Amino acid sequence: MISCAGPMNPFGASNMNLSPKASLELIIPEKIREIASTVKANITFFPARQNWHSSSDFTINIDDERGVPENFQLDLYYNGVNVTDQLLSHARIEREVTDRRVSILFKDLRLLPARDNDIVVVYLGRESDQQIRMTYQAPTCSLGDNDLIKDFANFKRRSTLVKKVGDVALDEGVNPSFIAGLIAQESGFNPRAVSWAKAIGLTQVTPLAEKQILNSSKGWPQYRRLNRYSVPRIKTLIQLGKVNRENEWRLDEELSVRGGIEYLRFISKYWQRGTQQRWIKKYYQSPEEIIDELILASYNSGPARVKYALRSKGQKWLRVRKLKEARKYVGKVKSYCYDFATKD
Repeated sequence: MISCAGPMNPFGASNMNLSPKASLELIIPEKIREIASTVKANITFFPARQNWHSSSDFTINIDDERGVPENFQLDLYYNGVNVTDQLLSHARIEREVTDRRVSILFKDLRLLPARDNDIVVVYLGRESDQQIRMTYQAPTCSLGDNDLIKDFANFKRRSTLVKKVGDVALDEGVNPSFIAGLIAQESGFNPRAVSWAKAIGLTQVTPLAEKQILNSSKGWPQYRRLNRYSVPRIKTLIQLGKVNRENEWRLDEELSVRGGIEYLRFISKYWQRGTQQRWIKKYYQSPEEIIDELILASYNSGPARVKYALRSKGQKWLRVRKLKEARKYVGKVKSYCYDFATKD
């Protein structure tokens, strides 16, 4: 027996134990799959799309021109399982004086990017034909879009730096919010960040990535033999100021952003090659529908590892165990990106 409670259900613990088969059978009934043409009601969410990078308050708004009845029925399905009881036991319900809007407020919803988060809300109004089904959509983001940074998300104290990142991205002709999302996940906008893999700076450029970047970016300052040092020594040299933006390009905010973008271009070109395109088209009708995920996963885990996963697992490539961290990474970057680009 397994339970719907705990980490599998972000809306709270369940009192009901389900067998694996039963949990799969608790899907949305066929009769509520279609939206009636006479409906005068609507379901909206706040935030407008799912948040995968942090916990956030979640609101379901029911707007009904006929008035939301006192005994209205609302059902919430999480990955096909009805979790309405868990939602309502932790939520607060607010009703407008006119009765035309009811809001269900749920605090600190945490959706994990490495898990499926299929969320569907169904509202049954006054009339038998009034059945509304609305899916709470995942965050969207693409490197090829031009989403200006409209909100500083969790980085208001770094607003000047975030603006600078956006300006550099625009100058390079790439999506400012995409680059801001990548940096938010990579370094948290800490220009002196150093990882266990010796990735340095805002865009966390590794020694291997640096080789590719410097092939087309000549003359950028490099601290001699820095990549040969241990991580503790690198951190100490940076803290002491011996390694700084004047002698190591990865510590220069602007150059780090440009370098990260250059590496994204390298990865993008890798996936545009004939061999890689054939594998993509084998599993996807259009390369555009998956290219951003492939690029981000490659930035995190390397193009070769991602290619092997695509060849061996097809559309399930991002679910392989070796790309577990990459799946989290892709989800968080896209979520940050959407957050930067959206002013709720």
